[in-house]
Amino acid sequence: MIRRPELYSVLASLLDYPAGDYLSAAGRGREFIDQIHPEASRPFSAFHTYFSKTALEQLEEVYARTFDVNAVCHLDVGYQLFGEDYKRGALLVELSRVQKEANNDTGFELADHLPSLLRMLPKMAIAEEREELARKLILPAMKKMIASFKEGSENAYLFLLHAIYSVLESDFGLAEEFPVQPDIASEIPPEVEREGTYV
Repeated sequence: MIRRPELYSVLASLLDYPAGDYLSAAGRGREFIDQIHPEASRPFSAFHTYFSKTALEQLEEVYARTFDVNAVCHLDVGYQLFGEDYKRGALLVELSRVQKEANNDTGFELADHLPSLLRMLPKMAIAEEREELARKLILPAMKKMIASFKEGSENAYLFLLHAIYSVLESDFGLAEEFPVQPDIASEIPPEVEREGTYV
Protein backbone atom coordinates (compact mmCIF):
# COMPACT_ATOMS: atom_id res chain seq x y z
CA MET A 1 0.00 0.00 0.00
CA ILE A 2 1.39 3.39 -1.01
CA ARG A 3 1.47 5.57 2.06
CA ARG A 4 2.52 8.82 0.39
CA PRO A 5 1.77 8.93 -3.37
CA GLU A 6 3.61 12.25 -3.85
CA LEU A 7 6.86 10.62 -2.75
CA TYR A 8 6.90 8.43 -5.87
CA SER A 9 6.93 11.36 -8.29
CA VAL A 10 9.69 13.01 -6.21
CA LEU A 11 11.82 9.86 -6.29
CA ALA A 12 11.21 9.51 -10.03
CA SER A 13 12.33 13.11 -10.61
CA LEU A 14 15.58 12.40 -8.75
CA LEU A 15 16.30 9.61 -11.24
CA ASP A 16 15.84 12.05 -14.12
CA TYR A 17 18.74 14.04 -15.54
CA PRO A 18 19.56 16.73 -12.92
CA ALA A 19 18.02 20.08 -13.78
CA GLY A 20 16.01 22.97 -12.43
CA ASP A 21 14.75 22.40 -8.91
CA TYR A 22 16.70 19.21 -8.28
CA LEU A 23 17.79 20.44 -4.83
CA SER A 24 14.27 21.22 -3.66
CA ALA A 25 13.13 17.81 -4.95
CA ALA A 26 15.89 16.13 -2.92
CA GLY A 27 14.81 18.13 0.13
CA ARG A 28 11.16 17.11 -0.29
CA GLY A 29 12.24 13.50 -0.71
CA ARG A 30 14.25 13.61 2.50
CA GLU A 31 11.34 15.15 4.40
CA PHE A 32 8.88 12.48 3.18
CA ILE A 33 11.29 9.63 3.87
CA ASP A 34 12.25 10.82 7.35
CA GLN A 35 8.55 11.04 8.26
CA ILE A 36 7.15 7.92 6.61
CA HIS A 37 9.99 5.60 5.61
CA PRO A 38 12.72 5.78 8.28
CA GLU A 39 14.09 2.47 7.00
CA ALA A 40 15.21 4.37 3.86
CA SER A 41 16.61 7.39 5.73
CA ARG A 42 20.24 6.28 5.89
CA PRO A 43 20.87 5.75 2.14
CA PHE A 44 18.69 8.71 1.19
CA SER A 45 20.54 10.95 3.62
CA ALA A 46 23.85 9.98 1.97
CA PHE A 47 22.36 10.79 -1.44
CA HIS A 48 20.90 14.09 -0.23
CA THR A 49 24.18 15.16 1.38
CA TYR A 50 26.08 14.58 -1.87
CA PHE A 51 23.43 16.38 -3.92
CA SER A 52 23.38 19.41 -1.65
CA LYS A 53 27.17 19.84 -1.78
CA THR A 54 27.74 19.21 -5.49
CA ALA A 55 27.48 21.69 -8.36
CA LEU A 56 24.93 21.00 -11.09
CA GLU A 57 27.61 20.49 -13.76
CA GLN A 58 29.29 17.78 -11.69
CA LEU A 59 25.95 16.10 -10.97
CA GLU A 60 25.26 16.03 -14.70
CA GLU A 61 28.60 14.29 -15.26
CA VAL A 62 27.93 11.73 -12.54
CA TYR A 63 24.44 11.07 -13.93
CA ALA A 64 25.78 10.61 -17.47
CA ARG A 65 28.52 8.21 -16.31
CA THR A 66 26.05 6.25 -14.21
CA PHE A 67 23.05 5.94 -16.52
CA ASP A 68 23.90 7.20 -20.02
CA VAL A 69 27.41 7.12 -21.49
CA ASN A 70 28.92 3.63 -21.07
CA ALA A 71 26.30 3.23 -18.36
CA VAL A 72 27.18 1.54 -15.08
CA CYS A 73 23.49 0.89 -14.58
CA HIS A 74 20.53 0.76 -16.99
CA LEU A 75 17.23 2.12 -15.65
CA ASP A 76 15.04 0.07 -17.97
CA VAL A 77 13.33 -2.70 -16.01
CA GLY A 78 12.76 -4.96 -19.01
CA TYR A 79 16.39 -4.70 -20.06
CA GLN A 80 17.50 -5.69 -16.55
CA LEU A 81 15.26 -8.76 -16.58
CA PHE A 82 15.51 -9.89 -20.21
CA GLY A 83 18.37 -8.05 -21.90
CA GLU A 84 17.60 -7.72 -25.60
CA ASP A 85 15.51 -10.92 -25.61
CA TYR A 86 12.17 -10.81 -27.44
CA LYS A 87 10.43 -11.14 -24.06
CA ARG A 88 11.37 -7.55 -23.34
CA GLY A 89 9.38 -6.52 -26.40
CA ALA A 90 6.32 -8.35 -25.10
CA LEU A 91 6.76 -6.68 -21.73
CA LEU A 92 7.03 -3.25 -23.34
CA VAL A 93 3.75 -3.80 -25.18
CA GLU A 94 2.00 -4.76 -21.93
CA LEU A 95 3.54 -1.90 -19.94
CA SER A 96 2.60 0.59 -22.67
CA ARG A 97 -1.00 -0.51 -22.25
CA VAL A 98 -0.79 -0.13 -18.46
CA GLN A 99 0.88 3.29 -18.78
CA LYS A 100 -1.94 4.49 -21.06
CA GLU A 101 -4.64 3.12 -18.76
CA ALA A 102 -3.03 4.99 -15.86
CA ASN A 103 -2.84 8.15 -18.02
CA ASN A 104 0.87 8.36 -17.29
CA ASP A 105 2.97 10.28 -19.80
CA THR A 106 6.29 8.51 -20.39
CA GLY A 107 7.68 11.32 -22.55
CA PHE A 108 10.51 10.09 -24.78
CA GLU A 109 11.29 7.07 -22.59
CA LEU A 110 10.20 3.48 -23.10
CA ALA A 111 7.39 2.12 -20.97
CA ASP A 112 9.75 0.09 -18.76
CA HIS A 113 11.90 3.07 -17.68
CA LEU A 114 12.11 3.04 -13.88
CA PRO A 115 11.21 6.73 -13.30
CA SER A 116 8.11 6.32 -15.52
CA LEU A 117 7.07 3.22 -13.59
CA LEU A 118 7.52 5.02 -10.26
CA ARG A 119 5.30 7.86 -11.48
CA MET A 120 2.72 5.36 -12.72
CA LEU A 121 2.37 3.25 -9.57
CA PRO A 122 0.18 5.70 -7.59
CA LYS A 123 -2.00 6.28 -10.67
CA MET A 124 -2.92 2.62 -11.19
CA ALA A 125 -6.56 1.91 -10.38
CA ILE A 126 -6.21 -1.76 -9.40
CA ALA A 127 -4.19 -2.30 -6.21
CA GLU A 128 -3.43 -5.96 -7.02
CA GLU A 129 -1.88 -5.05 -10.37
CA ARG A 130 0.17 -2.33 -8.73
CA GLU A 131 1.50 -4.73 -6.10
CA GLU A 132 2.26 -7.40 -8.68
CA LEU A 133 4.16 -4.88 -10.82
CA ALA A 134 6.22 -3.75 -7.83
CA ARG A 135 7.02 -7.19 -6.43
CA LYS A 136 7.44 -9.21 -9.61
CA LEU A 137 9.08 -6.69 -11.94
CA ILE A 138 10.36 -3.49 -10.38
CA LEU A 139 11.98 -4.90 -7.23
CA PRO A 140 13.71 -7.84 -8.98
CA ALA A 141 15.00 -5.47 -11.68
CA MET A 142 16.22 -3.02 -9.04
CA LYS A 143 18.19 -5.81 -7.38
CA LYS A 144 20.06 -6.20 -10.66
CA MET A 145 20.52 -2.43 -10.98
CA ILE A 146 22.05 -2.24 -7.51
CA ALA A 147 24.26 -5.28 -8.19
CA SER A 148 25.67 -3.61 -11.32
CA PHE A 149 27.68 -1.14 -9.18
CA LYS A 150 31.11 -2.17 -7.94
CA GLU A 151 31.24 -3.39 -4.38
CA GLY A 152 31.89 -0.51 -1.99
CA SER A 153 30.83 2.09 -4.57
CA GLU A 154 30.21 5.58 -3.18
CA ASN A 155 28.12 6.62 -6.19
CA ALA A 156 25.29 8.86 -4.91
CA TYR A 157 22.82 7.23 -7.30
CA LEU A 158 23.51 3.85 -5.75
CA PHE A 159 22.40 5.33 -2.40
CA LEU A 160 19.26 6.66 -4.11
CA LEU A 161 18.48 3.25 -5.61
CA HIS A 162 18.89 1.62 -2.20
CA ALA A 163 16.48 4.18 -0.70
CA ILE A 164 13.89 3.65 -3.44
CA TYR A 165 14.19 -0.11 -3.04
CA SER A 166 13.50 0.23 0.71
CA VAL A 167 10.45 2.41 0.07
CA LEU A 168 9.01 -0.06 -2.45
CA GLU A 169 9.69 -3.03 -0.19
CA SER A 170 8.04 -1.24 2.73
CA ASP A 171 4.95 -0.33 0.68
CA PHE A 172 4.57 -3.56 -1.29
CA GLY A 173 6.45 -6.34 0.48
CA LEU A 174 9.41 -8.48 -0.51
CA ALA A 175 10.45 -8.99 -4.10
CA GLU A 176 9.24 -12.19 -5.71
CA GLU A 177 12.24 -13.90 -7.21
CA PHE A 178 12.11 -13.47 -10.97
CA PRO A 179 12.01 -16.91 -12.60
CA VAL A 180 15.15 -17.85 -14.48
CA GLN A 181 14.25 -19.34 -17.83
CA PRO A 182 15.78 -22.77 -18.40
CA ASP A 183 18.33 -23.14 -21.15
CA ILE A 184 16.36 -25.39 -23.49
CA ALA A 185 19.33 -25.67 -25.86
CA SER A 186 20.96 -28.09 -23.43
CA GLU A 187 17.86 -30.28 -23.59
CA ILE A 188 17.85 -30.74 -27.38
CA PRO A 189 18.52 -34.37 -28.24
CA PRO A 190 21.66 -34.59 -30.43
CA GLU A 191 19.84 -36.50 -33.18
CA VAL A 192 17.15 -33.83 -33.42
CA GLU A 193 19.73 -31.04 -33.47
CA ARG A 194 21.59 -32.82 -36.31
CA GLU A 195 18.42 -33.16 -38.35
CA GLY A 196 17.58 -29.50 -37.84
CA THR A 197 13.96 -30.30 -36.97
CA TYR A 198 13.87 -28.73 -33.51
CA VAL A 199 11.62 -25.69 -33.34
